[in-house]
Amino acid sequence: MHCKKILYTALAAGLLVLTGCASKHPLETPLGQSSFQEYLAETRAWIAENRHFVMDDHEKELTYHTPFEIRPAGKTDKGILLIHGLGDSPWTYRDLATKLAEQGMLVRTVLLPGHGTKPADMIGVTSEDWNKAVQEQIDLLKKEVPNVWLGGFSTGGNLAFSQAAEDPDIRGLILFSPAIEIRTKLVELVPFADLFIDWLRKPDKNTEGVLPFKYGTIPLDGLNAFKDTMDDADKALKKKPYDKPVLVMMSANDSIVDTQSLLKIFDKQLTNPNSKIIWYGELPKSKISLSSRIVAKKTFLPSERIETFSHMALTYSPENEWYGRNGKYRYCVNRSTKGYYEKCMAAPEVWYGAYGTVDGDRLFARLTYNPYFFRQLDDIEKVIAAGTTELQPNLILEKVTPIKASH
Repeated sequence: MHCKKILYTALAAGLLVLTGCASKHPLETPLGQSSFQEYLAETRAWIAENRHFVMDDHEKELTYHTPFEIRPAGKTDKGILLIHGLGDSPWTYRDLATKLAEQGMLVRTVLLPGHGTKPADMIGVTSEDWNKAVQEQIDLLKKEVPNVWLGGFSTGGNLAFSQAAEDPDIRGLILFSPAIEIRTKLVELVPFADLFIDWLRKPDKNTEGVLPFKYGTIPLDGLNAFKDTMDDADKALKKKPYDKPVLVMMSANDSIVDTQSLLKIFDKQLTNPNSKIIWYGELPKSKISLSSRIVAKKTFLPSERIETFSHMALTYSPENEWYGRNGKYRYCVNRSTKGYYEKCMAAPEVWYGAYGTVDGDRLFARLTYNPYFFRQLDDIEKVIAAGTTELQPNLILEKVTPIKASH
């Protein structure tokens, strides 16, 4: 009891010094460049100097984490900035970016401060740092094309929405698993825990918490910054309707995002008639399922041994070298049961789904690709065309009766 009293007293005192806690000095990502090419060169050099590499091929690993640009074959008047999620990298968009460029867009990605090197470099980073990095790249993209779109995955979706809500020049949004509402309320405690500790789970000494494409753990400062992006986007979304075209892609079984709550909010607040929600899974039984702007896709796909769709799967092609249908990487971190990871990795065949998916004796790995990836690209192209050329409302909407994902 005495220890608890001390902790509670410390937490209460922490409320008074929330903005005055011990100073933390993050390893700063280079910012303030006058061109995207300068930004790429400086960022790549910075990652090369500071990254804890975990692959034998350092050049390939460096490429995964360096921002990139893909230009279309001909001239274009539209571009998109793609923003990755918490602990992720620009590699999140490698499949998508190539296809968007083929559709005639100038595509760029950004590396959020604290990413690309090792999780410890996120200590001291704030959501303001992330917003600043995104804003700089928006400004540079505006110099190239008159029609600027933003795309974001998870935390990147939060940042994209907050920026677009304040910038009338942004033509529209493409959002993958935006993390504006999440399933756990424990995130509310992060600012207080952050006063006393840097980590909930310290990085492994050998890898320093680094995986080939992302981080395996996040310091509390990173979680705190994420919470701020969530709060900012939530406030902007509920403050007033957003009237530019938006395409939202979410999974009914997302283990992180409270997609059921977001579905209702988006259906109400995204008022442009060309906005659309692609819902992977069974729609909730409510009047919202009657909305012509919501298209449900079946996610129980036994021919591919897929039971549900995960938070992370939506941006990756089935042809992805690592995460695809025949990819080199099997993501077996799916349950906390002792020995489950080893069984999953050793099994000749597994099923795939969202984190925590359980169905009898089946072994489940995380689904890391989107079987509807190429159909999803068509939806993206139609929404962007509507927002850029101002087509008549509803001409782009896919007339599909929602499919129940039951089996």
